[in-house]
Amino acid sequence: MDKKFVKRRRKVVRDRAFTILLFVAFVALAVIAVISSFNGIKYEVSFMNRPEQHEYAEVSAKRVVVEKGTDSDRTVYLVEFSLSDGSLKEFLVSNKYSPIRTVYNAFQEGETGVLTHIEAANVNEKYKDDVVYKGRRFISFEKAPEHGGLTIDDSELASGSLAGAILLGGLLSGGTIVTIFFLFRGEFKDAGTRRRKRCK
Repeated sequence: MDKKFVKRRRKVVRDRAFTILLFVAFVALAVIAVISSFNGIKYEVSFMNRPEQHEYAEVSAKRVVVEKGTDSDRTVYLVEFSLSDGSLKEFLVSNKYSPIRTVYNAFQEGETGVLTHIEAANVNEKYKDDVVYKGRRFISFEKAPEHGGLTIDDSELASGSLAGAILLGGLLSGGTIVTIFFLFRGEFKDAGTRRRKRCK
């Protein structure tokens, strides 16, 4: 058997083995991304068809919490409001994609205004007291005129989620292109060689 042919076949086998490993790794990452997306969709569904609530409120407290995760920790930025009936409600006001200081630092304790938000159904039953903010969604806070009249809304959160979705889509599509290239690069090379031979 031609030694060059054997050497070439071994190289092809190595390339294919590497491509298969790359493909398996990409599939694993894609599965993780799909699961994360599913959890995000499930979270969004919990707020569907829920009415917006508008309440006069005062910023009573702010805090930063590090949530422990299975793979990594997440820092969340929370603002607590005191409502006119004396109850307290806490909201997440920034996520990992949004410019945190723009949103979180816009709130000052003691400021009053109109709070707009949405709550998931049975929020107090689904979540423990220390994480009940997960069942609430901050929409906006319109400060009273004596506090500047500025409206802080959730546009940063929305744009952050969009950025996250775009990033995820880019990673998946880019990974697919790279995997296809490595999978068929041998065929591309052979086709190029055949074209050059024909030209000669």
